[in-house]
Amino acid sequence: MTKWHPILATEEDTPGHWWMIADLGERYGEITFVRRGDELGYRADRTDDAGAAIKHVGYYRTLESAAVRIHAHYIRSHGAPARVTYST
Repeated sequence: MTKWHPILATEEDTPGHWWMIADLGERYGEITFVRRGDELGYRADRTDDAGAAIKHVGYYRTLESAAVRIHAHYIRSHGAPARVTYST
């Protein structure tokens, strides 16, 4: 049995540029291969359906870790709002 991984939700439209695509076809993340000084890595951003960045997630050394972090942000965006508790 093959296990699913968030990297399977990526589509590379040009070399070094990936979109994270949800089941219904909407974009929810963008990964870009970047150079920062002498280091190479991946910039990860959450996007809206049109592909506009809505939150910078971070910089990562691997495509796999960038995909995992964007996917985690995407899944959390579907949860219940933060719970407020009151103490007496």
